Amino acid sequence: MTESSGNAHIGSLIPQPGERAAIFGGTRAGKSAFMEWSLREIQKQRPNAMQVLVDTKPRFRAETERGRFRRGRKSAAYRYETWTKGPVVPNSVVVDINDDHPFRDIWSNPGEVAVLQSGEADDWKRMLQLLDGFVKAQIKDRERRIIVDECLDFTSGTRSESITRTTCFTVQQEQVAKEESVSIWVHTECMVFPLLSSTCYHVSLSSTSEMMGI
Repeated sequence: MTESSGNAHIGSLIPQPGERAAIFGGTRAGKSAFMEWSLREIQKQRPNAMQVLVDTKPRFRAETERGRFRRGRKSAAYRYETWTKGPVVPNSVVVDINDDHPFRDIWSNPGEVAVLQSGEADDWKRMLQLLDGFVKAQIKDRERRIIVDECLDFTSGTRSESITRTTCFTVQQEQVAKEESVSIWVHTECMVFPLLSSTCYHVSLSSTSEMMGI
C-alpha cells in the first residue's frame, strides 16, 4: 500500500494501541523526524500512554530529570551543555538507569516521556533489563509504548534475544530505491513474528515533511 498524497495526516500512520511499527530508510530520509512527530502526536492524543524513548546515539535531549528523593522535576539542560545538536523532547524526563527505582514517580504528569539514553554497550544491557521489567510489570488500564532509536544497536551490540520480545523486531530490509524514501512497517498483532503479514507504507520525504509541517 502506498501513501503519497499530501492530504494524508500523520494521525493515520502513527501506531495504535497494540500495534508495533518499524521505520527504515536512507540517511536523512526523515526517519527520526517521523518518529519524533509521532511521539508528540501520541502525547496529545493519548496522554495516559506511558512512553519510553530509548536513545543509543545518544541524540535526544530530555527536558527534565527527577528532583531530590525522586520527587518533582528540575531542568536537565546541564546534561547537554557539551552537545552540539539534538532535539529536546517536550514533557520528557531522563531516567537514571543505575537508580534502584529508576521509574518511580515517572509518568505522573500526563503525556510525560521517559528517556533512556547512553552510548555504551554495557549500559544498553542495563537498559534492556529495565525495559523487560517495564513490559512485565502489572500495570492496569494504561498503554505502554517503547520507541527505539537505532534499534540495530541492541540487536548487534548486546546480542540479546530479549530485545526481539520486548523492544523491537528485526526486518529484512530491501534496498531502498531513493534516499528520500521512508518505509513504515505497521504490525497489528503485537506479539507475533515475523512481519510477513504486515502493512508497509512508502512515504516520500516531501509528503512526510508536509504532514509534519516541516
